Amino acid sequence: MSDESNRSRIRILILAWLVLALIAVFWGLNRSSDTLGPDAVAALDAAGIQYERVQVDGRDIILTGTFSESEQQEAVALISEINGVREVRISQPGTSTTTSTVQTTTTTTTTPETTTTTVASTTTTVPAASGSSRITAALADGALTIDGVVPDPAVADGLQRVIDLIYAPLVASTVEVDAEATPTSWLANLPRTIGVLPIVGNATLALDGEVGTLTAEAPRQQDADALAGAITQLLGPDVDLAVDITVTGKQLPVVKAVAAPDGTLVLDGILPDQATIDAIVGGAAQAYGQDNVTNNLQIGDDVERAFTIFRIPGIFSQFRAVPQWTLDIENGTFSGSLQGGATFASGSAQLTEGLRGLLNIAAGVMARNPQLAAIIEGHTDSIGSSALNQSLSEARAAAGAAYLIETGIDPARLTTAGAGESQPIATNDTEAGRAQNRRLDFKLVQNS
Repeated sequence: MSDESNRSRIRILILAWLVLALIAVFWGLNRSSDTLGPDAVAALDAAGIQYERVQVDGRDIILTGTFSESEQQEAVALISEINGVREVRISQPGTSTTTSTVQTTTTTTTTPETTTTTVASTTTTVPAASGSSRITAALADGALTIDGVVPDPAVADGLQRVIDLIYAPLVASTVEVDAEATPTSWLANLPRTIGVLPIVGNATLALDGEVGTLTAEAPRQQDADALAGAITQLLGPDVDLAVDITVTGKQLPVVKAVAAPDGTLVLDGILPDQATIDAIVGGAAQAYGQDNVTNNLQIGDDVERAFTIFRIPGIFSQFRAVPQWTLDIENGTFSGSLQGGATFASGSAQLTEGLRGLLNIAAGVMARNPQLAAIIEGHTDSIGSSALNQSLSEARAAAGAAYLIETGIDPARLTTAGAGESQPIATNDTEAGRAQNRRLDFKLVQNS
């Protein structure tokens, strides 16, 4: 074989190797970009760094929160190590823009890149342009990606509040305000419309003018009907909506969590994969300590990746201040209870600081789960007559409901009840026991 032939073969082999390398790099970057948000959240949670929101913009991570200088440096370093991240931006309300340099790792090389730390906003005002209002929202694996154009800043602000309440921190949001965009009939109900997507685990809603498409996967026909019905009603009759929902027949996940007054937590249930189990157990261990968590979670066959299971890791830190609580997700419904942890003064229905803290936890859970309603139960110790204690327990429940309404919870989602002295959780023979019995209990149920 001639030298020229050998050189030709070598050139072909080198070219083929370069093509394969480029394909590998491209595949790796695209594969990693799908998981950048969850990977960043997992890294921050594992390090115990508190934050408000993690957003994904292409291969960039936008981290919102209030951080010390050391926390900011640690957060940037952790996220920069995630495969595929190009830039990390830290948004701290009220701070000036700073710039830092980090090492960003890709699937093949590590190169120094400049990372800009800015005060970011998910709502942008753009120059006037022709066209209709439009929104595209995609929900998958607990994370929401949403972009579009609306004509009114108030609409964008209302939408952002719903996004923060229900979907944060797994959000990639770019909603622009264009005063010249043509108003549409669905704008008034847009926040509520985006808020019902979690009826199923995966859904995409695209609206452009008065035309829309809804594509989704639902485990049961009743879930498909519920989503289609809710979206259709909220958008109104003027929207020409095409609906394509596939019923998968997958098994619904099951999660049961029981926290005891001794600081232990027991987890049971059936979930779709080990990664989901690890995320839930990791969140529990961070809040309660590894030695205090009993993990009985198992992997099931063909289990739905329901929206609710991706919110569970964040619940443990919220509930940690409550001595005794339960969480039950089964057959597509969410229920639970919060019990104890704060008490009333003897003979009083006035909320204490501790009780307001407990109510804030309940309000946060309800705000993030609009499908939930709450039954608020007031309780007393055994001092005084049964009739007096019954009346006092009802007044305590009413005080709790009034506070939740002040936080923005719809009164229609609240029911109050008084149990008087009939359901003690501690002895009434000591002052400490009686104090525990002067309490509010919350039962979270599916909103009918």
